[in-house]
Amino acid sequence: MDLQSNCENCGAPLKGHICPFCGTSFDPSPTLSDQMIALDQLHAALSEAESERRVALLTAGYIPEDAGALIEAGVKCIPLVNLAFSATQETHAAVDRLRAITAKLRILDRTPETSRAIGEFSEVIRVFDRKDRSDTLLGCSLLTILVIVVLIALVYYFVR
Repeated sequence: MDLQSNCENCGAPLKGHICPFCGTSFDPSPTLSDQMIALDQLHAALSEAESERRVALLTAGYIPEDAGALIEAGVKCIPLVNLAFSATQETHAAVDRLRAITAKLRILDRTPETSRAIGEFSEVIRVFDRKDRSDTLLGCSLLTILVIVVLIALVYYFVR
């Protein structure tokens, strides 16, 4: 592995296999072991980061190439999908990362393990999308009711 002093993407000092600030990998041809180490380093950085930086790490963070490492990345991403707080940027970033991992798995040769992982990851994404649509519909409904109430109040005020 070529040791560099700063990340080419964000300029942060490098330690290990990924940039601890933006999550970019700087290893041009990682082995499976390197990919797993980089994934562990990304999740360690996620656990230490503040919310805004976690969003950046989830958005631009390292995604492995190997099917086994991709499955591990997806499994580690699922707990970050917080359905109780589906409107947060962090939850949306986690779902987007899971979408990217799933898309990458679909490109690889299918095995029973990748097919199962694709199914499970897709189900988490479907549940999130349903909840997100439901929350959006509820918000729009409440806003519509509020507008109607305000209009009725204005008509009552001016007609009186």
